[in-house]
Amino acid sequence: MHEEWLFEFGLNKIEIAIFQRKEDNHIEFNFEHDVFSNIPEDEKQRLRYEAKSTRDNLLFLTNCKERNISYLETIYEWFNDILNIIFPKTELQSLPLFMKSNEEIEKFFIGILEWFDFRIKNIRIEEIDLEDFDEIPKQLKEIIRESFLNEQEKKGVGIVSDRQGSNYVFKKDEDGILKVLRLTTIRSDRDGQEVSFEISEESDGTRRVIDLIPMLMVLRKEKVFIVDEIESSLHPLLVRGLFDLVLNNEMFGSSQGQLIASTHEVHLLDIKHLLRKDEIWFIEKDGYGQSHAYSLADTNVEGLDLRISEWTIRSHSLYQKCQRIGMERLICQERETQIIGKEAETLPTNAGTATGDSF
Repeated sequence: MHEEWLFEFGLNKIEIAIFQRKEDNHIEFNFEHDVFSNIPEDEKQRLRYEAKSTRDNLLFLTNCKERNISYLETIYEWFNDILNIIFPKTELQSLPLFMKSNEEIEKFFIGILEWFDFRIKNIRIEEIDLEDFDEIPKQLKEIIRESFLNEQEKKGVGIVSDRQGSNYVFKKDEDGILKVLRLTTIRSDRDGQEVSFEISEESDGTRRVIDLIPMLMVLRKEKVFIVDEIESSLHPLLVRGLFDLVLNNEMFGSSQGQLIASTHEVHLLDIKHLLRKDEIWFIEKDGYGQSHAYSLADTNVEGLDLRISEWTIRSHSLYQKCQRIGMERLICQERETQIIGKEAETLPTNAGTATGDSF
């Protein structure tokens, strides 16, 4: 462990240190912070002792949690209850169970799908007896029965996923009978007749949005979500729509949540009309494997009209390596940079000039 630190960063954009740990396990505490309010002197000494005795390969915060130091309980709770991380393959497998028991969730779910205009009229939770459900092999059914026999309570819940991407939620009803809950979408054919689709039959983009709906539901509360590779399985227009929904739709008018997303999709720079410059950050890895973050607000892009829909640029480091000349000329020193416009020209590997519409 080389360094460890914890800062509070509020709406006033002022960073307030809570503690900072250096390589020699020396930790500087900000005992003026509210976290340490009303701590007696002997407990401050204990914190210093725990800091000094923390192993080199262990976080100080983890050590304090293991030692049951209650003064940092609000910090533990923030990481455990407020902060949520969603990875590209994250799925909410128990969604049918939540929707079955909560009409508000079902209404919100349908509202989001209508907002994205997926042409999905409704969603339905099918409840099927396990014995009558032919999509699960007999051997797996037997395993499911045995697992529910071990349940102490009459009611129980289980989740199974198959290789095709279908998720099945099992539960015992009030009579102790095993049921399968399956989420399906309802569309209309050309004759206006309802057609049912399993989630596994929907497109990757639709399924990804469905996986993110529970996050959107909770985001209206005081939660923080970090979505890794938010563009995964989503068209850039859908991602823009997602940000537009969270920032401008009345459903999130009183939201106290925060959405942080990482992306490799440079076309999303075109959402700058939704986000401030200081809300867009770039991460660049150096030759030593260290990642450095810098804000769009700290780059020299004044007067640069980034019309990403007309131009494709294969490196965000263009901001550091390009200079604006006049209204229709761009000089760029960037390897493998391709610019597509109305009058685009192929750039040489080392340097080049392209003319066309203003960039």
